[in-house]
Amino acid sequence: MSPWLRRAEPGDRAGIFGIGTVGRLPEHAKGQLPVGEMTALPAILSILDGTPP
Repeated sequence: MSPWLRRAEPGDRAGIFGIGTVGRLPEHAKGQLPVGEMTALPAILSILDGTPP
C-alpha cells in the first residue's frame, strides 16, 4: 500500500485522467500517483515528462 493511500481520508480530492484528457495537475495538488498496466507506460512517461518536478 502506498504512503499516499495510507494518508488518504474521506473528502480528500483526487483526479482521474484517461484517454483524451490533459495530464495537468490542479494548482492545489501536492503530488500524483500514475497507475497503469504495461501498455500504459508510454502515456505515463509522457505525462511525467510534462509535469514540473
